[in-house]
Amino acid sequence: MITLALAGQQLGVAIAETLVGGGSGAVTASGTDRGGRPVVIKLLRSRPGLVDGHDLATFRAKQHQVRLLGDRAPQIAARYPATIDAVHGEGWSAYVFDRLAGVSAINAVTALPAADGARLLARTWSVLCAEGYAHGQQRADRDLWETVYLDRIPRRMNVLREHLPELVEAQDLTVNGRRIPGLSALCEQARAAGRLFERATLAAPVHGDLNLGNMILPHDADPQALRLIDPRGVLNAFDPLYDLAKMLFSLTLFEQAMVGGYKLARDAPGVWRVAPATVNRHAATGVATIAASDVFAASASAAGLETTGWRARWLLAHAAHVLAEAPCRLSDRAEPLPVRRNRAAGLLLCGLLLMHDLLERLRRHEPLDAAHLAALNFGA
Repeated sequence: MITLALAGQQLGVAIAETLVGGGSGAVTASGTDRGGRPVVIKLLRSRPGLVDGHDLATFRAKQHQVRLLGDRAPQIAARYPATIDAVHGEGWSAYVFDRLAGVSAINAVTALPAADGARLLARTWSVLCAEGYAHGQQRADRDLWETVYLDRIPRRMNVLREHLPELVEAQDLTVNGRRIPGLSALCEQARAAGRLFERATLAAPVHGDLNLGNMILPHDADPQALRLIDPRGVLNAFDPLYDLAKMLFSLTLFEQAMVGGYKLARDAPGVWRVAPATVNRHAATGVATIAASDVFAASASAAGLETTGWRARWLLAHAAHVLAEAPCRLSDRAEPLPVRRNRAAGLLLCGLLLMHDLLERLRRHEPLDAAHLAALNFGA
C-alpha cells in the first residue's frame, strides 16, 4: 500500500513533519525537495466511505481547477501555490506544492477583536470579488439551492446512518429544548427556500471549500497579499455565496468541531443537549461578520453579483454546510472513531437547530440576521 513516505521517495521529497488539521482524508506533510526548497506533499488514497467532494476524482480535479482559473481569473490562479510535481497510481495520487509563508486566516482573525476580525474578512472578500467572482458570471439554474446545497445531505445519509442511526432515523427530535423535525423531513421542508436562490449569479470557481484554514495571510494580515490553498476541484461556474458561507462556518462551528468537539447528552429517546466542549474563540467574530453582511454584499454587488436576499441566502447556505459537514467528519478517518462520531453528532444537531430556525423565521416573515445564531441556545 502506498504511504506518504513512499510517495515522498517517488517525488524526491524529504519529509520533515506531518501536518495535522484540515477536513479531508488526505495525508499532508511539510518537507524539502531535491533542491532544498520548502514544499508540502499531499497524498490521498481511495477507499470505501469517502463522501463526494472528498473522493479521489475530486482530489485529482483540484489542479485542473487552478489551470481553469488561469484562463478565467488569472489573478486568483496566481494566489495558489505552484504545483511542483505529481504522481498517480491505481487508487491514489500525490502532489507536491510550494510551501507558503504566513498564517491561516482563522488564526489571523482570532487574534483581533470580533469587529476588527469581521472587517478583515470583509477586506479579503473584496479582493476575491474583484479578482475572481467578477469573472465568468452566468445566471444560476432555478434549482441551485437543491442541487448545490441541499442534495449533499441525502447523498451522504448512509454514512450518517451507519454511525448515528438514532439521530438520522428519528421522525422528530428535541434539541436544547427545541422540537425539530427529523433530518429527512427538515430537508424536504427546506426545499421551499429554493425560491430565494432563483436569481443568484454564478461566477468563476474561485475555491469551492473556502474555510478559513484554506486562506493564508501574511503576518501583517494584508488582504492584498492573501494566498489560497486546497480548492475543491470545481470545474464549472459556482455560487460565490458557497465560499462565503464556508468562511462563516469556520467561525461558528467548524473550527470548534475540529479543535474542541462537543458535549453531548441524551436525556431521553429523541431528547438531546449539545454544547461546545471548550470555549469557541471564533463565535463572536461570526456574529460580527453576519452583522456586517451589507459590507460583504456591497463588494459582491460591485463585482456584478446579484445580491437580492443576500443575508437570507448566506445564512441558509451556512446551515446547509453545517448539516452536510457532519458525514464528512465520519468519512475523514484521521481521528479515532469516537472523536469522529462526536464531531459528526455535534454538527448534525447544531445544523438541525440552525436550519429549523431559519425555516421558522421565513414562515413567520421575520428577519434573518445575526440573532439567528442564538438558535443554538448553548446555554440551555
